[in-house]
Amino acid sequence: GTPGERVAALWQMLFGPEPLDLMMLVAPPDGVGAASLSSAVPLCRDTGGLVTFCSLPTRLQDLLRQTYGKTCAKCGKVPTDPCLCLLCGQLLCSGLNKAPCLAPGSGGGIDMFGVKGNCQKHAEVCGASQGLFLVPYMGSIIAVSGTNNGIWEYPYVDVYGEPVPPTSTLDLTLDARRVDRLRLALTLGTVGLEILRQNQRTSRYVPGDL
Repeated sequence: GTPGERVAALWQMLFGPEPLDLMMLVAPPDGVGAASLSSAVPLCRDTGGLVTFCSLPTRLQDLLRQTYGKTCAKCGKVPTDPCLCLLCGQLLCSGLNKAPCLAPGSGGGIDMFGVKGNCQKHAEVCGASQGLFLVPYMGSIIAVSGTNNGIWEYPYVDVYGEPVPPTSTLDLTLDARRVDRLRLALTLGTVGLEILRQNQRTSRYVPGDL
């Protein structure tokens, strides 16, 4: 049969006799509420069907003002390179440089797998081991999935729509489409797959203590 028929058959085999319209996961039609779909599949609390991020200012300058001088939620010290969890909004030491949280005598993040950074440890409790962390000073996203890390482009862009680092210009604004792509990766659980794809494409290994 057609791909649509095969998907419908697979749905019937797994979840019941009535196939689910996959488009309803993104935007339920008029008259169909989340309550009527809850018995079939859990929906996120968002009108777009995507996970909700913390509120981000439109201008990068405002984000830098909000994070400058703020202390890490774990160690209570001002991070050298702070990162912001996009799910809950907590500010943490990113581990990109000498993070106070990972310094000797700080309790560290050492476990049976070696050093585990704040982003990985926070993702375990905040996002079921998946997490996206915005690093405003560096101009990037730390992507975490289990023990895998990746460095992605952040959602602030210049007048040409390019995500340039803040060391080049501070005239950067939030790109809603890039934010939605990040939300989609977390919603679908594809952060780990995207990390592997990018690391293979760039031949770049990202250490685990982020």
